[in-house]
Amino acid sequence: MTDSDGRVLLLNEPAAQRIGTPADEIVGHFLCDFFEPSVAQLRSEKLKEVLTSGAPVRFKDENNGRINDIHACPISDSSGNVKGIAAFARDITKRKKAELELRHLNAELERRIAERTADLEEAMTQTKLMAHKADAANRAKSEFLANMSHEIRTPMNGVIGMLDLLLDTEINAHQSEYLTLAKYAADSLLYLLNDILDLARIESGKVKISKTQFNLGAVIDMAISPVRLLAIEKNLELSWSMAENVPAWLIGDPDRLRQIILNIVKNAIKFTSEGSITIGVETEPSPEENISLKFSIRDTGIGIPEDKQNMIFEPFLQINSSAPQNYGGVGLGLAISKQLIEMMGGRIWLRSQPGKGSEFYFTVMFEISHEQTLKAEISRDTFSASVSPLKILVAEDDPISHRVAAELLKRENHEVTVVCNGKAAVEAALAGKFDLILMDIQMPEMDGLEASRLIKEKMNIPIIALTADVLKGGRERYIAAGMDEYIPKPIQKSELLSKINKFAAARTVNTDELAAKSFDSSLIQSRFGGDVSAYREYAAESVQKIRTEIAHLKKIIFSEQQSITIYQAEQLQKIAQNIGALNMADEAFRLKLAVRSQDTQKYKPLLKKIESAFERLKTEINEK
Repeated sequence: MTDSDGRVLLLNEPAAQRIGTPADEIVGHFLCDFFEPSVAQLRSEKLKEVLTSGAPVRFKDENNGRINDIHACPISDSSGNVKGIAAFARDITKRKKAELELRHLNAELERRIAERTADLEEAMTQTKLMAHKADAANRAKSEFLANMSHEIRTPMNGVIGMLDLLLDTEINAHQSEYLTLAKYAADSLLYLLNDILDLARIESGKVKISKTQFNLGAVIDMAISPVRLLAIEKNLELSWSMAENVPAWLIGDPDRLRQIILNIVKNAIKFTSEGSITIGVETEPSPEENISLKFSIRDTGIGIPEDKQNMIFEPFLQINSSAPQNYGGVGLGLAISKQLIEMMGGRIWLRSQPGKGSEFYFTVMFEISHEQTLKAEISRDTFSASVSPLKILVAEDDPISHRVAAELLKRENHEVTVVCNGKAAVEAALAGKFDLILMDIQMPEMDGLEASRLIKEKMNIPIIALTADVLKGGRERYIAAGMDEYIPKPIQKSELLSKINKFAAARTVNTDELAAKSFDSSLIQSRFGGDVSAYREYAAESVQKIRTEIAHLKKIIFSEQQSITIYQAEQLQKIAQNIGALNMADEAFRLKLAVRSQDTQKYKPLLKKIESAFERLKTEINEK
């Protein structure tokens, strides 16, 4: 405490200790005399400020290496005159040192963060660069495989096609034997090419699992059909069976399932010299909306040692080095099957003993098909009926390939017109009345995708893609472009005729002709052989299906679920065609094209036309 002149009146011992002089020697003297000049000047100024303003003042100073936080308050008399000053000093040296150290630490941390951020940004830049290079390498790899596929498959199409044509001519026994061996060699090369390309597609993420309705028994039959002759030649019994509770109709990817079964059965035949190969199918517990099927393929072959069983699912690996020489193959079939099974939500395993055979098991998840089908006898009549000749346009630039396709079709009594590029295909399709178009993809002047798009804008005609390119999106890409089916090269006669027959039952009609006809009961009544009751039952079921499909379309038409909307439009088109509602089928087809091109302005008008066609259909069915 000081008087108004700055003389010390009272001083406690801690304060005296900080000043470094006994308290009794300080009292009565000017306080500023005991400090360094810079500190003394600061304190003198602050004390004068208190005396002048009559208000408290707070400040900091540093004396003898210590930092003080000082509060100076005026002491006033009853009249308000300042008579002295009371000062309180607190040593904040430790706190200030801690703050300084914290600032240093923060600065160091910020420096390190900046360095680390720079390192991370550099690493991210390098990672993006490497990812870009990897993507470019993958694209180059895919492009190379696609080009190689096209370059190999195009001549293979000619070789296999010409061999098929030769085998259908009048030849002697020796010639037949030689041609059969040549055909077997060509097919073996094709299987190897397919396996290598399939593995490349799976590894690059190009393979997608589709969803379509299929008959399980038919898929198994198709799977073992290519190797049935080989089993007969080795005197092996090849058979299959299904448990009673396995549904006949499922929704899933029949092509991939067929490929899996074929790979495993082909492997079983390869390593079995006597006995049998048996395929079994049974159900496993699964969610109500789905069904899990367990497939078993048993053989009586050489078996697999336990220590080798894990490696057989690895690509290019054989259980022993002599396997390729003794049995052929490069070890891809099971590796591909394993990856496809896992993509379909299942798993694969085996049990085997050397000398006693092997049992391969795999599970796959499917959806249960709730589609109602015609009575079995009607379906058999429908599919066994002979196909009347069609007018078919073949667009193919390779002379050997279009010669093969034309000869195969002419032998089935179809009328064939051949063009060599996409532009000519468009002109021919619009000028002539064709029932079906076989369209190559890679052609000069205009490719098959563009040609198909232009044709589909003008008419509803089935277009089947013919291509040696199996890596650039495959079937899904061509279907998305408006094509109706896809056949990879080399063209297999059975597959070509099967897919042509699929479209033969319902001849394509020009859209102007369709618009004039809302319902043609003759297309379906003929299947029932005069059974009016059966026809009416089928018609009622179809009307209910159409009502359901229209309701589904109205719910999802403006959603982002484009693929599901296209699927619903296709289902409606098929049901309408099956019952003979040609006008409705055409409007459903137009809606499908509008959804593919995302032309939303056409959605409501087309839905209105579909609903109007449905009302007319119900009226005409009741009248008939």
